[in-house]
Amino acid sequence: MKRYEYNERDFDTVKKNISIALNKYNIAIESLSRMARVDLDWIKDYLDGKKEIFEENQLNENYLKLEYISTFLSGAISLISPDDRVKGIIEYLMEEYNISYNTISLYADIEKEDIEDFMKDANSISYEKKYRLATTSLFLHFLFKKPDC
Repeated sequence: MKRYEYNERDFDTVKKNISIALNKYNIAIESLSRMARVDLDWIKDYLDGKKEIFEENQLNENYLKLEYISTFLSGAISLISPDDRVKGIIEYLMEEYNISYNTISLYADIEKEDIEDFMKDANSISYEKKYRLATTSLFLHFLFKKPDC
């Protein structure tokens, strides 16, 4: 497998993506820090050109986190349809937490077959069922991803 070669333009893209997230979408830099789990001062120093992004010939972990999150926050999220986002959350719940369609259907108060149908064709169920499925899936995801209380 060929290793990806970074160039200066790639690094400019990350700064540009962060700028778009902060300015166009009004993401607070403190929010970006929490989402990416990168120290606020590190982000500010990086944006001011005071931080090296390479450590021992490898990209800094903080930079990699910012690269990932800034791609979505700068607009890529809009490239994924709302239905596909819900499908992704359901797949994540199943893979990561072993949550079944049956469990989700019980919480959403819809039939298991409705979820199966939705996963095959998002337009196969009513908007009301989509809404129940989406809000239930999002809340379950929130509960599982929530840090220790």
